[in-house]
Amino acid sequence: MDQLPLPPARTRPSSTAILTGGLVGGVLGALVRGWFTSQNLQQSGVFELLVCLPSAGIGLLCGAIAGAFCRPLLGALIGAGLSAGVLGLFLLPIGYLLTLLGSPDAIAEFSWPYLLQKAVAGAIAGAVGGYVGKRFQPPSDGEIQPAGPPRTAAGESDG
Repeated sequence: MDQLPLPPARTRPSSTAILTGGLVGGVLGALVRGWFTSQNLQQSGVFELLVCLPSAGIGLLCGAIAGAFCRPLLGALIGAGLSAGVLGLFLLPIGYLLTLLGSPDAIAEFSWPYLLQKAVAGAIAGAVGGYVGKRFQPPSDGEIQPAGPPRTAAGESDG
């Protein structure tokens, strides 16, 4: 009975790749999620700042976690899930409260567009952070190759 060949082993991302992917994903998550939030507000000034900063902070955390995986597709899925999940956990109690107060359709009117926007923001941050982190990974053999022509060992001659 022949054995199937094993798939190639995945190498663990280096700490530089994880930090770079997380940093890029976090910054991008904060910017995109904060921008989406500011586009939905009807007011500006201090109120806009008070609403956008917590949203940007959530985007920073979601993007950093998703980008640290150093895989674009997985980062996009994790970023979208985290970003939309946090909003969902925030909207569920508010929707329940609005239902108790007598307006059962209030949460349905504004929740789906916001949920989709936050999922897109998390997916963008996770995918870009994962891509950048993947680009910072060393070659698969774990050794970083120096730039320039290959060196010969001491005592060996070229000719």
